[in-house]
Amino acid sequence: MAGDGQRRGPVFAGLPTLEGQRGMLPLWAFVELQQMGVDGVFIGDEMISETSVATIEAYVTQQVLTIHVVGLPTVLAQTQWHNRPDVARDVVRLQEARRRQLVGTEPDMVAHARPVGSLTVDNDGYGRYRGEIQITKHDLPADARVNVIGRVVRDDWVGLSLIGAHQAIQLVQSVAGKHFDR
Repeated sequence: MAGDGQRRGPVFAGLPTLEGQRGMLPLWAFVELQQMGVDGVFIGDEMISETSVATIEAYVTQQVLTIHVVGLPTVLAQTQWHNRPDVARDVVRLQEARRRQLVGTEPDMVAHARPVGSLTVDNDGYGRYRGEIQITKHDLPADARVNVIGRVVRDDWVGLSLIGAHQAIQLVQSVAGKHFDR
């Protein structure tokens, strides 16, 4: 797979295992290769960032995927989450959310569109589903019953479709474009 640091010459475009992985962060390339049944993974470039090493290590040793979010409420970063066993087509649904009720569910004054990577919470307008926390895998329209509370960084969008049933997830606060050592 391609590294995310200094690229190897002479082309300096990365050396991925699969062409479709050329722009992927190492974590997501690694997860995709593992899901394909690949036994061993090698990094084709000279460098891989410390951030990428840490996220791959967390996945290998603890089976936890790290998702970087801009605007992440601190309380959501202090716990581990799991995707629900009934995997949804359009969103990653955090199964512990409604039980924990960690973020406010007052409706926003304005309903916001939910582009891919939106971190959302169902507000009081959703009745018994109040408090559900989701991450959009695809663009979804605005819904007055849903508040947008953060955004997954673009580099992690590709990984949203790789999150399976019961997958452990750790949400990490990020500053847009500044969380990787590139």
